[in-house]
Amino acid sequence: MRLTNFAAQIKNMKIYTNNIYIKNNNPIQVIGKKNRMNIPLHTKYSKFFSIITSIIIFQLFSCYALAQTPVPMVSQSSYTFTEPFTNISNTTTWPNNFITGSEGSIRWKGIAANTGTVPGATVVTTATTTFTTTTSGGVQRGTGNLVLLATGASSNTSSAAVDFFMDFTSVNAGTLTFDAAEVANSTGDRVATLKVFYSIDGSTFTELTGTNLPYIVSNNVANSATISVSLPAAFNNNTNARLRFYVFNGSAAGSTGSRAKISIDNVIVTATAIAPSITTNPTNVTVTAGTNATFSTAASGTPTLTYQWQRGISGTYTNITGSLDGSIYSGFNTTTLTVNAPSVSVTGYTYRCVVTNTASSATSTAATLTVNPVGCSTAPTAVSATPSSTSLCTGATLTLTGAATGATSYSWTGPNSFTSTSLSPASFTTSTASAGVY
Repeated sequence: MRLTNFAAQIKNMKIYTNNIYIKNNNPIQVIGKKNRMNIPLHTKYSKFFSIITSIIIFQLFSCYALAQTPVPMVSQSSYTFTEPFTNISNTTTWPNNFITGSEGSIRWKGIAANTGTVPGATVVTTATTTFTTTTSGGVQRGTGNLVLLATGASSNTSSAAVDFFMDFTSVNAGTLTFDAAEVANSTGDRVATLKVFYSIDGSTFTELTGTNLPYIVSNNVANSATISVSLPAAFNNNTNARLRFYVFNGSAAGSTGSRAKISIDNVIVTATAIAPSITTNPTNVTVTAGTNATFSTAASGTPTLTYQWQRGISGTYTNITGSLDGSIYSGFNTTTLTVNAPSVSVTGYTYRCVVTNTASSATSTAATLTVNPVGCSTAPTAVSATPSSTSLCTGATLTLTGAATGATSYSWTGPNSFTSTSLSPASFTTSTASAGVY
């Protein structure tokens, strides 16, 4: 059930407040077109207005129940909806204005007549709220198809249209494909044109164009086409998508007789999956040996996402399984990977997650695991170096000495490309190139 056309439904509600009578202690009498009820005066006005409110709510929901039901594209098999109009001749399943029918009819809606310049998506001069027959303009039940007719000898003076509703929540729009054909209408050769428009609000419409669209036919000249166009990106993940099939008496007049009818059949609408997108990347983790480490990610996408964590060593990644690295991993096919009781030997390993669905895959950034020995803190607590500052002559011996608590690796750098991974590097003889900061 959808809440559509709210203002129009409020306007059409019939609450007869002018038929309220109060006299002394007599009951308040509320008389509606179909309802009559007596409310004792001692119930106070608050209770009276409460009842009135209940009437309003009831009528509102009665209106809403009649609204068209969009096709939920995410739940269609292979994201494909097909309307073959097989039983359109059945007035129960395909009633006037498509309101209470079953099958696909509840996805469609007729349009009330209005005035304006034809052709224009919102200008529908011939109502399609009731099925017509033979040479009458509007919407008709064809032989296993839907037929539209815009009459009139003068071009661009008459139009008829119907709307088709879709809900693309959690999916992207794909394509529209349908069969269109000329249907002979009495005698003559006058032209009819079919256009298709789209909208996401029911007010602003944009024309879809492509091969054979607009579709133009002459009366009594056999013609048919299978038309396929891409649906707009505006439909992606949108709940209020609609297509308007619009026939008007143009764009050419023809020489005599009636306008052609145009049939619509085998309407196929497709959607596509939404590719995964990483919304949260894992972050670096530091733990003490024997303490579990966890890495987490999050992603969006439709349909269902699958997760595969990978372990990296020196930039080479391997899918994590239950037996990798001594069976220390769990949750490697979920959003959270746990490294159970890691040892110092896995320090420096990196972890990332590959998220996949039928559309594509996405890979998170990598996060690093640091595992410190038991008894040390998660980072060195003190670092010092000697000498702190000194002046030496060229040819003198320089001895660098480091001191650190809780450190597991060391890295010295200095002038003239000096490097060392020892806590206290070997002494060396200085030169002019040795001057600088170590």
